[in-house]
Amino acid sequence: MLRTTLLAALCALLCLTGSAFAQLDITDIQVYDDAGAPASPYVGTSQTVRGVVTCPLNIYNGGTHYIQDPTGGMSFFLTGTGLVLGDSVEVTGTVGAFGGEIQLASPSVTVLGFSTVPDPLALTVNEALDYDGSGTQTSGDYEIVGTLVTVTGTITYVNSAATFSLYDGTDTLAVYIDSTTGIDDAGVDEGDLYAITSPMVNFNGLLELKPRYQTDLVENPGNPFPVIENITPTP
Repeated sequence: MLRTTLLAALCALLCLTGSAFAQLDITDIQVYDDAGAPASPYVGTSQTVRGVVTCPLNIYNGGTHYIQDPTGGMSFFLTGTGLVLGDSVEVTGTVGAFGGEIQLASPSVTVLGFSTVPDPLALTVNEALDYDGSGTQTSGDYEIVGTLVTVTGTITYVNSAATFSLYDGTDTLAVYIDSTTGIDDAGVDEGDLYAITSPMVNFNGLLELKPRYQTDLVENPGNPFPVIENITPTP
């Protein structure tokens, strides 16, 4: 009798979920507190998500990937996947964090097919840092972590460690160029206007951008030609 009851309960569960493992929206897992510290209600549990690869293997390093579904994005670490930009995947792993950012650890990945990479959210620096529009730093601002964005601003600070800042007249956002990407940032100078595309990264509570490709750095967006001024021609 007990066995029959358990089987009936399992069948009911399968009918409701479609599988023995319920799939979650990424935004359900990607939860932080007001200081940007991981606060996922699923920490330590095995969960399954689906999404499209927005950052494949060997961009940042030999294991970090980013995927995105209609609700948001997140990372997982797995070597030797062979995944490419645009792969549609199902990922099952243990919810944890690395460097202050929530990710799926020890994951298994199933390729479901190939899809279109989501268009990045076009944001100002202020919109990127105040994602919930509250005007103060809250947990809602970190819902953007893992999501592909394009942030436009003026370069205000450049140092020798491939780090610079974007400024929009109100706020400043850090941009970090990972050496493994091969991006050449030698032409990035203070005062330049740039649009930077990247997954939004949370590094121990600090929101920042980490461009993936050279094409993620666009100077003078909307105006592809350089502006030449203050030139006096010789007769």
